[in-house]
Amino acid sequence: MFLSTTEEYTQTIFLKMIKHKTTGVNFWKPFFNDLNPFDTLDIEDVLKRYKDTICSFDQCKKQEEAGHYFLRITDDQLTDPRVKKLHTTFNHKNTNLNDLQIIKFEAYGKRVFKQNYDPNYIKRDMPNFQLRDGKVSPGFGTWNWKEYFERIDKGISSRENIYLEIPHKIIEDNLALLERAEGTNVPVIKKFIKEIEDTEEGFTDIDHVNNIIKEYDSIWKDWNFEFPILSYISIKRDGLLFPILGSISANSFPGNGLHRFAMTAYAKSDVPIILPKSKESRYYIRSKFKHYRQIDNEYTYLLLDVDTKKKVITFYLSSEDIIKECLGKYELF
Repeated sequence: MFLSTTEEYTQTIFLKMIKHKTTGVNFWKPFFNDLNPFDTLDIEDVLKRYKDTICSFDQCKKQEEAGHYFLRITDDQLTDPRVKKLHTTFNHKNTNLNDLQIIKFEAYGKRVFKQNYDPNYIKRDMPNFQLRDGKVSPGFGTWNWKEYFERIDKGISSRENIYLEIPHKIIEDNLALLERAEGTNVPVIKKFIKEIEDTEEGFTDIDHVNNIIKEYDSIWKDWNFEFPILSYISIKRDGLLFPILGSISANSFPGNGLHRFAMTAYAKSDVPIILPKSKESRYYIRSKFKHYRQIDNEYTYLLLDVDTKKKVITFYLSSEDIIKECLGKYELF
């Protein structure tokens, strides 16, 4: 829907097109390090990398033995042999299908930034992120694998996926909203990160960090409601555990994962994403929601013009159907 518009738009700004250089992705574990932008991989390859990553923690093995699942698969889905294969391959033999509990554990350390936040103060069905931060989960608790394969059978989606990376500057400079929690303030979050990291101790002085949080809380209510500080520190120090993963559309980011977009970019790591591969060699991917910088008093989508033959991604901010601004392009040389 954007093709002719973006071609015309790109021609007009060709001489000043920004070429983004990637810094690469800082992964915590080694299981995604071999991937390069535009690589393709089957869903079972994706799952193996996720499983190897989470099973590198001792806590995961203990939970598996206790019957917790990696993939949420119910009895009625096992009638599809492809789902049954996934269950046999990726779920532990002890997985209890009659009492489904996902693998979930704390890998980042104790929650040290809880302040005196009220757990009963709820937005979007959740309390402040500092009260729920630090937990690691494989992330497949809402996936329906029978429906996944039905979409593939109908040609709606593909089990072949593409790996892409978004230069961190694209997100860092243009992301304006974190989810839809009123009060969460992206400029204040970035100011907070800079203030802490400009000190010699950085985030290692927990008491100092908590004092700064209290100071910010007194000025900006709910500024960090959707920003997990402990997780950000872990990504900055150790690296990102998983890429952002979508299962439904080749043309849209998943509706969740925005926190990883933000934290990864603010940590100066490029943002990795895995989506179903399009049937087209040139196609568009758009953010699920208008979370990006305002233009003409309207928040915008992030739009990616992906050319898999030339291995080029051009980035735009857009409304529903109008290109607002070109942010530059990334070329895999």
